[in-house]
Amino acid sequence: MEIVIGRKADNGQLKIAVEGRPERGVGAMGSVPPTVSRSHFSLQPDDKGGYKLTNLNPANETLVNGVSVETTHVKSGDRIELGASRYLFDWKHLDQVVPKQADISPLEAIWDSYQQRRMKMQIRQGRLNAVGRVAGVISMAGTVFAVVGENSDWRLILLISAIVLSVLLSAVTFINASKTPKLMAELDKEFQLTYTCPSCGVFMGNQPYHVLKQRPSCPYCKAKFVDLNS
Repeated sequence: MEIVIGRKADNGQLKIAVEGRPERGVGAMGSVPPTVSRSHFSLQPDDKGGYKLTNLNPANETLVNGVSVETTHVKSGDRIELGASRYLFDWKHLDQVVPKQADISPLEAIWDSYQQRRMKMQIRQGRLNAVGRVAGVISMAGTVFAVVGENSDWRLILLISAIVLSVLLSAVTFINASKTPKLMAELDKEFQLTYTCPSCGVFMGNQPYHVLKQRPSCPYCKAKFVDLNS
């Protein structure tokens, strides 16, 4: 998609012409000086969320951040000045005509990593719960064998072994179980800080990536969602 930017000859507005669409005039009439040509420079979106800027005529003068250029890569916020009068291009005018885009492809890896790590924690917690139940069974079995056994020495050994093993397993289960909620909370916090709209930074919620990908745009900043990996 090529976007040509210049001056409307009939009323002196800023002209923004998006490939395949009618040109638009934005800003106040007469706000763009004659030193800006009708087709001054073009912008083509790149794969990094910015644009490739091309000066469309050697007679034009285009400066980016104070440096005269023929072609360069720019991003929203860079200072673009046109003509001898140094007319300052306002990025807000571009947003009026061309909706912002947000590449959400990096969010797929964030979602997958979050789900995998969360599942591992849940499996680990399930195993700890199983260990706790085993500790109770061992304690009961040891007590039973100690009571019904014929050899008094063996009864004592079995009873002590069952108690010690049960205590150790219970301690391990208790210590690890107390860590899990904290780890889960830290994981959720990290996820909420990273699973965000690339344009406005708002958390996208717990909706799976394949569901998020079906949305046409961010519900908050209205940036159009694109997946550059597709």
